[in-house]
Amino acid sequence: MNQNVRERRGCALSSIVKLYLVRGAFYPLVLAVICMIQFALACRVATATPTSTVAVGATITPRPRPTPAPRPQPPPPSPSPTPTPTPTATVTPTPSATATPTVPPTATPAPPVAQPATYIGANSFTANWSSVSGATGYRLDVATDSLFTMYVTGYQNRNVGNAISQSVTGLNASTTYRYRLRAYNGGGTSGNSNVINVTTLSATGPPVVITNPATLIASFSATLNSLVDPHGLTTTVYFQYGPTTSYGSTTSGQTKSGNTYQSVSANVGGLGASTTYHFRIVATNSGGTRYGSDSTFTTLSATGPPVIATNPATNIAGSSARLNGTVDPHGLTTTVHFEYGTTTSYGHTPASQSKTGDVYQNVSADITGLTAGTVYHFRIVGTNSAGTRYGLDRTFAAVPPDKSVAWQNNPTHDGFDPASHLVTPLTLKWSRDLSVGGVNLISYPLVAQGLVFVTTTGPTHTIMALDEHTGTTVWSANISGTYSFGSAAYDSGKVFVVNFDGLMKAFDAATGTLLWSVSLPDQYAFTSPPTAVNGIVFTGGAGSGGTVYAVDETNGAVLWTMPVENGDSSSPAVIPGSVFVSYACPQTYAFDTVSGQQLWHRSSCCEGGGGATPVVHSAQLYVRDSSCTQTNGLVLNANTGTLIRGFNSDRAPAFFGNLALFLQDGTLRGVNAQNGQVLWSFAGDGGLQSAPLVVNQTIYIGSSTGTLYGLNSSGQEIWSTNVGAAIPAPDEGIFTSGLGAGDGLLVVPTPSTLVCYGN
Repeated sequence: MNQNVRERRGCALSSIVKLYLVRGAFYPLVLAVICMIQFALACRVATATPTSTVAVGATITPRPRPTPAPRPQPPPPSPSPTPTPTPTATVTPTPSATATPTVPPTATPAPPVAQPATYIGANSFTANWSSVSGATGYRLDVATDSLFTMYVTGYQNRNVGNAISQSVTGLNASTTYRYRLRAYNGGGTSGNSNVINVTTLSATGPPVVITNPATLIASFSATLNSLVDPHGLTTTVYFQYGPTTSYGSTTSGQTKSGNTYQSVSANVGGLGASTTYHFRIVATNSGGTRYGSDSTFTTLSATGPPVIATNPATNIAGSSARLNGTVDPHGLTTTVHFEYGTTTSYGHTPASQSKTGDVYQNVSADITGLTAGTVYHFRIVGTNSAGTRYGLDRTFAAVPPDKSVAWQNNPTHDGFDPASHLVTPLTLKWSRDLSVGGVNLISYPLVAQGLVFVTTTGPTHTIMALDEHTGTTVWSANISGTYSFGSAAYDSGKVFVVNFDGLMKAFDAATGTLLWSVSLPDQYAFTSPPTAVNGIVFTGGAGSGGTVYAVDETNGAVLWTMPVENGDSSSPAVIPGSVFVSYACPQTYAFDTVSGQQLWHRSSCCEGGGGATPVVHSAQLYVRDSSCTQTNGLVLNANTGTLIRGFNSDRAPAFFGNLALFLQDGTLRGVNAQNGQVLWSFAGDGGLQSAPLVVNQTIYIGSSTGTLYGLNSSGQEIWSTNVGAAIPAPDEGIFTSGLGAGDGLLVVPTPSTLVCYGN
């Protein structure tokens, strides 16, 4: 935690205590006490050089931070034991975690070698460079002078991610530009590469053409491909082809215009089997005629095994999808089917289809019975008398249901609800003022089964189930503990709540009937919002070291526990097979969901109290609360824990496809999730503070002024309203609030009022 954050929290705490003393309110003072305990827990203890039980891709240069103090403990238990680099699992039954060797820090990468530009046009070109071993990304400079003092707008130290080329646009015609690169990783940034000079084309001129390889090559047909830059003039394009470089045949002409490179394709038939053909692209405009280089392809034999390709799945819903592929029966009657399942062992096969002929044909199969939110593998299989062929494996994720089941809506905490049909403008459905019952804090909402579930603080600590259509109370239950913490999760018709003392309860979601309760062992401070998925509830506890718990949803039995540094705040993020937690500094772990076996642990330069909820998206794990790096967040490979790059966000990021949403210092930024490039920013009224949530195709975020904003994927405001009170920041570790979406609704908590919007 950096110094200015500590100072802000200290001032905020002082103000809270003074306010409560003036008002003479005993219960709010107790709440202030728990705040102080949590602030004390946030003190970090320095550790040895960062290590990992799985290869860590880089060690990032530390940013300045105050010398950490020892971590104070709440009264009853003894102080934390000194943690060991790789703890042994305490599992029920007890398996041992497998330790793997510590990986030495990664050095700063060498400078890349810049390669000549390609796809040079009048207003653009593509910069190229060599890959550098150990680099996790590259930064690009483009300038018009050799000293690099006159940069092209947007191309000074531009972060292009882990790529080896970048399109440079918005340039002037007939102008000489220079570009250079630097490689970076967690160890630092390299020196500059060599400089490449490139001169853009004139505004108009003869076309520029590139012959590309042929595709869909069958026995008697093929598709010819190329690129053409019309160079600012209307251009006629066609292919020449034949068995020799004399060609002899041409395709129909196509008309192209503009000054960018465009794809050109033409399917040709009537070819001979097992024959080699030559082809090239030809383009003509008023500036002249240009011929592409000669390329060749060889047609297939007259008959043979099928030629197949697995294409992306479409029509993906919560329980169904359409599998797609192409097949060339290769002159023989061919049986085609798909295989699909949750692993590459597949296990499910829809009905077979029969195909004949010698051209590529589309094949599709609709499948049902899928589990929402689950990743599926599939491939196409074709068989004829000449053999069987298997397409490449592809994956898709069944769309999760339109429910909010955990903080940030789902078990991955990625703040994404694509199943909702909610669109702006939103309409106020109801507003429920809970202050009349003494409520002064409302948690993030769960939305499922026609109900909205929240936990509240006030004279008592309560779990409430409200009718999602009216906001009236359906049932409520007392969940009070020593302090005000208490958070909930939903799965399969049950709601699970854990309070500060580690008392976990399961309720029937519809009726509020208590199904079971269990006191989680070994720890005494529980501030980790639970996550429930596939029959297991995951949470964390702290006090004497830290522990991660897996609890059976049916009966409350503790399935396994694992020691961690140090169990505070972090709500577990879950994907099939893996559960992730991340604590102060950060200390980040991945465990097997069923056995509890430690899959990897990425250590840091310190450890202590506190933590922040991790987010999983596209096989990458986003962790925050980093005290030892130049950024306050790290992007890790979810499978190995290796470092990919850093990022900055004060809140849990949300995702919209490849768009990452980071809130930092009151400004929401849309970032390319593949390379970290900032695409846009939105500051609103200057008070943005909730974690963002993506519902359908709209980004929602709340402000301290009570303004709720709706943005499109380009960061443009498309709707807003004021909910009547501040939309709080999610104080992870004290009492976590946040937006929630489900059943076509958006539910917004303020400190004492719950507001519901819909269409």
